[in-house]
Amino acid sequence: MLWGGGFISELGYQFARIAIYVQVTELTGSAAAVGLVGLTGLAGIFIGTIVGGSFIDAHDRRVTLMSAQVAHTVSAALLLGGAIHGHPPVWLIYLASALHALVSSIDAPTRSAMTPRLVGKDLLPSAVALSQVLWQTVAIVGPARSSSRRS
Repeated sequence: MLWGGGFISELGYQFARIAIYVQVTELTGSAAAVGLVGLTGLAGIFIGTIVGGSFIDAHDRRVTLMSAQVAHTVSAALLLGGAIHGHPPVWLIYLASALHALVSSIDAPTRSAMTPRLVGKDLLPSAVALSQVLWQTVAIVGPARSSSRRS
């Protein structure tokens, strides 16, 4: 269940990531504005990484993972609200991108930290291999599928 949920969550993230770059390009036509999307994501990852490690260790991982999914939903709702609006302010897209990156930097390590307790020592190598298949598949399929829809 954890693997399946992670696959769906990360696939959605990949779709959103491509959509964010396309939307900022169409709204601004500026390469610098598109580059700023990456920079806001980097800032989110940086903050999430600094805070995440101690937070994950100090809190129940199930609650942390569920909270991360709620936060992912909030960032998706910001993007959806902006898209429905028709011409969202670019700062809203930057905010959603940074929030999603921050949450992802907590979500992924939480999933990884849960794996050994869920599968036990004897199945850990298989679980780690399956996890790598998930991340690599999503990293390839997500952007490719998003790009093919745009064509």
